[in-house]
Amino acid sequence: MTLKSVVFAVCFSLLVLSGCSTFIANNYGVSPENMEKLQSYSDQGANKITAQRLTSFNPGINFVKCRGAALKLPNGMSFEDYISNALITEIRLARLYSETAEKTLKGHLEIIDLETFGVGQWTLKATFTTSTGSQFSINSNYTFDADFAGAKACQEAAQHFVPAVNQFNRKVITHPIFVKFILDK
Repeated sequence: MTLKSVVFAVCFSLLVLSGCSTFIANNYGVSPENMEKLQSYSDQGANKITAQRLTSFNPGINFVKCRGAALKLPNGMSFEDYISNALITEIRLARLYSETAEKTLKGHLEIIDLETFGVGQWTLKATFTTSTGSQFSINSNYTFDADFAGAKACQEAAQHFVPAVNQFNRKVITHPIFVKFILDK
């Protein structure tokens, strides 16, 4: 057997073996940096808002392919529900959320993409509309080191989904239109 044949067999085996697995992202954990930023708005007398659940380009999807394997969200949650819950949780914990608030934030998830060959990357893109008629888009690319081996790369991708959503939320809450929306009386 030639060296080329051995390398091909090893690579093929790694790819096939990673396809037999399912990887699950962690439950969302709030970002201290996001909480600090939201709390600063609260300290400035920010308005309470309500945030509607995100709609999605592909409603109900709860997994992405990762080198032939499935990378799923906890409890079968869809991407739009996971990201909605994450954003609403942070706004609630900063005491800026109210179900009956006059100001409403709506969002539409446009892209969820995962790349694990070479540099790993989660891409999250959404457009938000405020009840005051303003609109803004967030395109968040979160990069991480992705291992050569399929199973390891997919495990890393699952572990990096929470930080990717933390970064996405930070881009939402620091966007000038969001800041104006929450601070204007």
